[in-house]
Amino acid sequence: MDTTTQTTPAPNVFLKHWRGQYGPARSLLLHTLLPLFLMVWCFGAWREHLVANYVALGEETANSIAATSCTLAFMAWGGVGAWRSLSHAVQRGGRRAFAWPVKILLLLGCLIQVPSAVYAIGTIARMIQATAAMPANRGTATLDESAHTLFISGAIDNGTTAQAHALLQQAHSPVQRVVLNSSGGMKREGGYLADLIRRYRLSAHAETECSGVCAIALLASEHRTATPNAQICLMGFTSDASSAEGDGPIRTLYETAHLPDDLLAHLAGLPSDRGWCAPAEFLIERRVLHQISIVPAKS
Repeated sequence: MDTTTQTTPAPNVFLKHWRGQYGPARSLLLHTLLPLFLMVWCFGAWREHLVANYVALGEETANSIAATSCTLAFMAWGGVGAWRSLSHAVQRGGRRAFAWPVKILLLLGCLIQVPSAVYAIGTIARMIQATAAMPANRGTATLDESAHTLFISGAIDNGTTAQAHALLQQAHSPVQRVVLNSSGGMKREGGYLADLIRRYRLSAHAETECSGVCAIALLASEHRTATPNAQICLMGFTSDASSAEGDGPIRTLYETAHLPDDLLAHLAGLPSDRGWCAPAEFLIERRVLHQISIVPAKS
């Protein structure tokens, strides 16, 4: 045992707690339990930093990283300092009958957090694997402020929505329209993009192709247009709204977009990885699209 750490006063409050030089009561209440309330601020600030500066992560991965790092940091800070404080108290003549039950509670508190930390780490690993497996034409979002238009092209993958959101927040004038040109991507990210389009009340335009989750984003808009030769492929879905594949929200979106009943029935018979494609003119007739138009190219 290093007696120097115990007898030599630490130069500041943080090191004193870390080395266990405070009494158990102060170490547990003031330096362990009270800082737990700071975790909410830590999580929010760290998450916002990740989303703003590392848009490729995506919101879900940023949430997992922020939650895991804050939890592990506070577990290490509070647990190590309190454990050392209890050990030093016993060495100074304190009662073991008090120290060991508290140590057991500290261990249990740490063990309770382990499943959450493991789940978060697994989520991060899955996001990294999914991102690595995405095709080469990764999704990109660009903004043409002169045309009040947001352009999204390529695979709608992890981080596409965060990138688009950052551009919308930075725009000096209101953005009115999003132009989509994508062969699909990640279902979860397509849902995020659809929410963003609804939040900003953007009109949506399908350019050359809009398939799979791109069509999900397109249908989230209240005003939907397409170029004359655009190919639009709608995703199939299961009839079980609670399916593990998350297909229930897809049907709800289709119903909100007022897709005809016979088209809904047809899509319900298709798996989500198989789409049903139709030219823009046909979708105009079925009122899936509202207008055929041509949007100016990116300047």
